[in-house]
Amino acid sequence: MRVFLVFLALVAFLAIPAAIIPNYVPERSGGGVDIEPAPFLVMFGFGFLLAVGGHLYKSQFVVGLGIAIVFLALVLIPIALVVSGGGAA
Repeated sequence: MRVFLVFLALVAFLAIPAAIIPNYVPERSGGGVDIEPAPFLVMFGFGFLLAVGGHLYKSQFVVGLGIAIVFLALVLIPIALVVSGGGAA
């Protein structure tokens, strides 16, 4: 079960941002960037559950991946979208 949890964590860490974020690239409206919160909340929830699962199975690697997903969802990806203009042309 532990190997499966680690495998699931790796797949999620690589696939979630690639699968969710491009579908929600915001359009420029006015002078700001309109960013949908849904993909970030999904990533946050999944990262949180992954970290909890890592604690239950005593896997520091999975806990670290869960924390990294939460950090990506709440800090790095939103900052990158705002700085880059949200991908708008």
